[in-house]
Amino acid sequence: MKEVKSERAKELFPKGESQHERSFRRWLVREIEAGRLTLGGALERFDFGSTNPESLVRSWLYRYSSPVLLTLPVLPRGKWSLQ
Repeated sequence: MKEVKSERAKELFPKGESQHERSFRRWLVREIEAGRLTLGGALERFDFGSTNPESLVRSWLYRYSSPVLLTLPVLPRGKWSLQ
């Protein structure tokens, strides 16, 4: 099977940051969970410097995902007033 490489270069990490910083890992997990970035998109966009980057990102998803899903109930219009 022929290996296909992207013509676009991998995005460099912002100055002073690396893939090993906790803030980057949490940001990446939030972006994937919010649907603004896919796992495949992250693998194409960033050079993780790992032999198995998919497994690496999946471990971050497990470690840094929020255990509580924050959703608010929908209130009927009549119950909006404060008493």
